[in-house]
Amino acid sequence: MEPNRETPQPTATAPHEQPEMLRLTLASIGDAVITTDTQGLVTFVNPIAQSLTGWTQTDAVGVPLEDIFKIVNEESRQTVENPATSTLREGKVVGLANHTLLITKDGTEKSIVYTAAPIHDGNGEVVGVALVFRDITDRRLQEQLLQNTLNYAEAILATLREP
Repeated sequence: MEPNRETPQPTATAPHEQPEMLRLTLASIGDAVITTDTQGLVTFVNPIAQSLTGWTQTDAVGVPLEDIFKIVNEESRQTVENPATSTLREGKVVGLANHTLLITKDGTEKSIVYTAAPIHDGNGEVVGVALVFRDITDRRLQEQLLQNTLNYAEAILATLREP
């Protein structure tokens, strides 16, 4: 006879434990995550974001996002509007941006893509922004190498006479 095995039931998180659970969830995400309040001041930086920006959680909290998340257009080198600013102004998700460079605390440049989304409270009011971004530097380098190889092959073919 088979022993009686009960399926474990999920336990509800107590209301006082929810902020800690949220913090642990954000810290566990594989992409960089930074959250802000409605003034654009940083409230949280997960370990991936700390690694990419060079800012620690302790140093970043309370600092304007623009100081931590400095971004420029890869080609024009012009400063890009901070996605949190757009999100707070419009109350909408700001989609993935291409050809954007993150300037880290030590001045290193990293190609990134990002999304910013408003954080709403229980009443639907915007109380901050969640910024999620990813380092795509290696992918951009591979794309450039592929394009260089293609250009080289096309240059060789252009020198051949027709049969």
